Amino acid sequence: MILDKRAVILEKPETLSNREFLGQIDTALGKIGADIMYRYAELDGDKPLYRYYKTSHTDSFLSVSTGKGSVRLESDEFFSTAKQPGAMALHLSSLFQDTAIYPLMQAQQHDLTAATWYVAEGQLDAVLHALKGLGYSVTVTNERLLSTKLPLYFLFIPAFMLCVSIVFYTLSAGKKNVLKKMEGYTTGNILLGEIKAFAPALCLCFLLIFAAAMICAVWLHPVATWQFGLFLLGDCLWLLVPLILGILLSLLFLSGQRSAEYVKGKVPKRGIYITNTLAKAAFLIFILFSLTIAMRNITQIYNTFHAAEFCSQKTKGYVTVPLNNVNSGRAPEGADYLAFYYATVDRYNGILMAANDFNYDLFEGKMLGEAYGQDYAHINRNYLAFNPIYAPDGEQIGDALLSDTHVNILLPKSKEYRRDEVRERGASWGNSGDVNIVLYDDKASDIYSYNASTGLGGNGALPAPILVVKEGDLLDGLFIEAWCSQGAYFLYVPTDDPYAELLPILRETGIDAATVSTPTVAATFDKMLHHLTYMLMIWGVQALVLLIGLFCLILFGARLYCDNYRDRIACRLIEGHSLLSCIRTHLVLTVLYYGAVAAGLLLLKLAIELDYNILLGTFLAELLITLLACGSIARKNLYQIVKGAEA
Repeated sequence: MILDKRAVILEKPETLSNREFLGQIDTALGKIGADIMYRYAELDGDKPLYRYYKTSHTDSFLSVSTGKGSVRLESDEFFSTAKQPGAMALHLSSLFQDTAIYPLMQAQQHDLTAATWYVAEGQLDAVLHALKGLGYSVTVTNERLLSTKLPLYFLFIPAFMLCVSIVFYTLSAGKKNVLKKMEGYTTGNILLGEIKAFAPALCLCFLLIFAAAMICAVWLHPVATWQFGLFLLGDCLWLLVPLILGILLSLLFLSGQRSAEYVKGKVPKRGIYITNTLAKAAFLIFILFSLTIAMRNITQIYNTFHAAEFCSQKTKGYVTVPLNNVNSGRAPEGADYLAFYYATVDRYNGILMAANDFNYDLFEGKMLGEAYGQDYAHINRNYLAFNPIYAPDGEQIGDALLSDTHVNILLPKSKEYRRDEVRERGASWGNSGDVNIVLYDDKASDIYSYNASTGLGGNGALPAPILVVKEGDLLDGLFIEAWCSQGAYFLYVPTDDPYAELLPILRETGIDAATVSTPTVAATFDKMLHHLTYMLMIWGVQALVLLIGLFCLILFGARLYCDNYRDRIACRLIEGHSLLSCIRTHLVLTVLYYGAVAAGLLLLKLAIELDYNILLGTFLAELLITLLACGSIARKNLYQIVKGAEA
């Protein structure tokens, strides 16, 4: 809807009503044959509804398919992906959000004081000139809209599997290829013949996969199935890249197959074995990435689920005030949020618990405080009553132990050795420079964050944070704004409609346009669980595919090694040697390439902290599979193998 548009902030003069304002815009743009669009998002339902209000002067402003066959609207018409009375069909995906398009004049119900509007890139200058000619203040923003897709490296794994398969096939078909060359076939003739032979199967695979995707699309995108099909076909063009690369690799190996040794059945199994080993190394690297993220995902989902159960009762009736500028042309000032804080902290028992240092980083595998040595959290006095914290003598910390003039910092008993450091840092925050340090018993006090993004185990408990009591000149509007957007400031509003209850204060302090909903604290945990589950689906499925591929490569490599050296292995087994000593070279090579993979990843110093226990696990699994596969030789008639029988 807005991917090819430029965002502009248009300010409505106070002397004009919404109706007059919209009428002037419609008339001015009608004279130059241009369109403009305003968007309003409703985020309080089960699924967001994005309402678009547009002029109808051109057919090219929106490239969407409608039940009317045109995007122009009469005053009483509208399009929608949702089932609404009187709506005409809008063929857009509604998997994550619903979309509706209305005539411009129906936007009168919204606050248009300083709103964001969208203009076609090619008409920007003409529209700006027309609006400024009406005396309006218009500002072009630097907002650039990007489409979000899975990054291309997700395609590397299946592409790599395809290329490796083509190489394996070309090497194993050496005898057939040499015989054809002896009959007068050129390398190009052989390659073309192979392409013709496999094209039907390849096309059938593609059609089956595409058909399965389209069947899913009927369920996921019922009103935009064909649009999804066209979208998918565009991405399918990437399939040509690995296919062409595989054909070029096949051509390379095919051109080298000239030796008469191939005719005697001596296929270059050593080359296939080396290719297999390189393929396993590549698989190992991607398995490390995928399984590391997937395992951390599972751990985080487990901990978040238990934290959500614990917090749902403790925070019942409490709501957050997230920042969302989707309906606001200009973001509120920090002073507006500071005013909101003072207006609500006592009236609605506002709880402040900001612990960004303890946010869990999925790629680092640890909390930010652990990674960077920061362990501070910020609270207010209401938090101390909401979540009791105890001094070493067992007294609950409250107003009696806190100063009204100094900076109050709660220092865990286990970190008392950092008293001077904390005092020096605290002195730089307050105007007075005086610091009141209060020790607390971190073993007897559970410090909960009540935030889905913070903490890890123990129902979201923080590991001995240094707590700074934010009040007076320590409070800053910009920090309050950031904390609100992170769900770190929550209010007790035990009504059926908390948003309606808070709306007068939101309007009075000027942050109503940026506050479109007030979800409960429990709802923020549900949102995080949904996000983590989605991430687990992506990384988990990828890890599963890789594990299956690695298992096949390990099994194939072990059997290939035993097949290459079956006579030698059989002779040594007859002489009384153990199976381990017979396949020692293969095991040494396995240890070497595992070591090379680990060393290479450590030297690269990647942004993601990998779990090398997974590498150890796959190594042990490979040893077990290799022993089981090679053990089949020990159960054969060894003397027959030595005489030339197949193993």
